Amino acid sequence: MLCKLLASTSCPFFTTMKRLHLFRRSFNCELWRKSPQTCAQHTLSASPNKSLEFDLPSAVERPSRTLSTLTPSLLTESDYVDLSGSCVMAISFPLSTVRFPKPSTPIPSPRPHLPAAAAFRLYYEHRNHRFMPFPTHSHGFLYFGPQPGLPNLPIAASLRFRCTPTAHPSSFDDGYDLLLPNGLPWQRLLAQAAMAVSPVLRKQLLLEQLTTPHLLRSWRQRLGLSNTSKAGSRRLHTSQMLFRLQQRFPIDFGRSVKLMIITRSKVYRILIPDTFVDRFEGRKRHPFTGSAIAHFEHSPSAKHILHLRIVKLLQPVAVSDALPDGQPRGGSRIVWPREGELFSVRIWDRQSESWLAGEEPWAINLRGADTHHAKALRLLAFPRGMPPQQPAPLKAVPRRCALCVNNRCRQRLVCPGRGGQKLCSCGHPPMGKGSKTRIPEAKLIAYFEKQDRRQAGMSGLPPTTADEKLTTKDNLGKTRRCALCVKNLCRKRLDCPGKGGHKFCLCGHPPMEKGEKARTSEADLVAYFEEQDRITGM
Repeated sequence: MLCKLLASTSCPFFTTMKRLHLFRRSFNCELWRKSPQTCAQHTLSASPNKSLEFDLPSAVERPSRTLSTLTPSLLTESDYVDLSGSCVMAISFPLSTVRFPKPSTPIPSPRPHLPAAAAFRLYYEHRNHRFMPFPTHSHGFLYFGPQPGLPNLPIAASLRFRCTPTAHPSSFDDGYDLLLPNGLPWQRLLAQAAMAVSPVLRKQLLLEQLTTPHLLRSWRQRLGLSNTSKAGSRRLHTSQMLFRLQQRFPIDFGRSVKLMIITRSKVYRILIPDTFVDRFEGRKRHPFTGSAIAHFEHSPSAKHILHLRIVKLLQPVAVSDALPDGQPRGGSRIVWPREGELFSVRIWDRQSESWLAGEEPWAINLRGADTHHAKALRLLAFPRGMPPQQPAPLKAVPRRCALCVNNRCRQRLVCPGRGGQKLCSCGHPPMGKGSKTRIPEAKLIAYFEKQDRRQAGMSGLPPTTADEKLTTKDNLGKTRRCALCVKNLCRKRLDCPGKGGHKFCLCGHPPMEKGEKARTSEADLVAYFEEQDRITGM
């Protein structure tokens, strides 16, 4: 109501503020599309009060350069440009025509429609609504070519600036590409030329045959633009555009990961949520602050699993101020990011209800996930399609001799026997028809370890449990002996495969009668043989 009342009256304060507001809009919006003199003339002509005067700073005036070519092999000394300290520079070419209106031409409307400019703006970085100046020693040649590492991908070509030690084109190979403050290359992608309102750069690329109309149309189709629509309001962040999986991009530990995935047929704008997020007091918060350069990489165990590696820290990692007081660092799901290592998270322990169960690398499963960002990353990592899933490897089962297993022989893994007596090199008798070895390997190993401990004289062993008793025909606590040799007091009782039948006794002892058994204990036999040895020795 107050504004309407002031507008309906001839209030000098309101009139002055209105004129200042018109000047600000005209100055900010039309500054780079018109010359500073035209901007000031239009603002003053629209104001009835001629007493207002404005002093335009000298820094507003844009420097300009005319280049002959963007092809590296055709550069001359006249193409040498010094961008040090400049915020914005207007670049034109010999065939570019000036299409600005003259300053003396009256402009009746407050926001006139001007034709496209005859030069394109060249700036270093746009941050916080301001153009940042080029760093020192930014002198060299502007050129257009394929990206390093992607020579066979014309759609990834870009406009870059080569800093050279001298103004001679022969020093082009001795120079280096201009870098941004985060360490990534300064470049203007072909997509920006396809979207730009000014056709100067686009026409020059077509004139020098550095690109084709088909590539420009394909870029506009990927970006969802028609041939007549304008995309000047859209801004492409070149550092967030990924053409290959190992390409580096900036990340902020206090924000979500936003990327543009460039595929053969489409551009995917993805958002990977909750990457650096943890829950505190029922709310999602970022436990750390800072920024870094990172890239995706395949997991060594499976190609369809992606990890995130932190290549370089741009800003030091610190604990966020948004965390509640007294929250320990170890209580966060996010592991403290470290340069050169994989970004990791902690595992939740249900018993202690804390993140103390261990650490594991942060991962995205491209095969199982069906989200929008997983689909885009899947097309980026596997442009020809996902490889078929490999079957799970079978568990390695040790090859064992069945006869040796049943006879608790330590040579079970070396002996080539499989149940037949001919293949068993240990001389064990063959198994009966239909009998199988059912002793697990783990129980055999436990039995042999216990026997070794007992032979070593270790005391205090617990009694043998039911699980340690192997379910075989013979009791493992007894010694296998030939009954005929025991009856005849033969020293080969432990080596002879006989079990009471005359056919299996290699010593030739006569068979026992039906129902007869050898009941001599092993201790008595050992004592008997020792006594015989003493008598023989005497």
